[in-house]
Amino acid sequence: MKFADYIPLAMRTCKELPPEEHIMHMALGIAGEMGEIIDALKKHHIYGKILDQANIVEEVGDVAYYVAGLMSMTPELLETLEDGQLIVDLEKLAAAQQHTLHSVLSLNFGFATIIEEVLDPIGEGFVDHVEGCMYTLHALALLLNVNLEDAFDTNIKKLAKRY
Repeated sequence: MKFADYIPLAMRTCKELPPEEHIMHMALGIAGEMGEIIDALKKHHIYGKILDQANIVEEVGDVAYYVAGLMSMTPELLETLEDGQLIVDLEKLAAAQQHTLHSVLSLNFGFATIIEEVLDPIGEGFVDHVEGCMYTLHALALLLNVNLEDAFDTNIKKLAKRY
């Protein structure tokens, strides 16, 4: 499933809120789900627990849900997705995979910084910040060795059971 196909499917289950509250909902959701990913990595790296890749795929899908919520407010970015213009610098990310934990923490900081800007009233730069979330999601999936389309599918199946 492609991101442009995933967004409307995911948003069928999203509570309708005024724009500012919707943005807050998506921002808090991203922060919470990134916390779950970081907690799983902590347990793996610090306590020697086996990293549950199926759980990581599910959590990345959950982050995708909230990024999709922001993307739903920026239809101009959907055209970018449909045109295949989303490019991630794979060389830099491949090198960063050697330092996955550090990189995920950096991406979490990146999300937090972007979210701080997104929470300002919708205005200039909003689309750029949402696009930053989209790129960060792709980077996160690559670093965690998650096929983002699989994460989308997993997330939609989970939502279908829940709703």
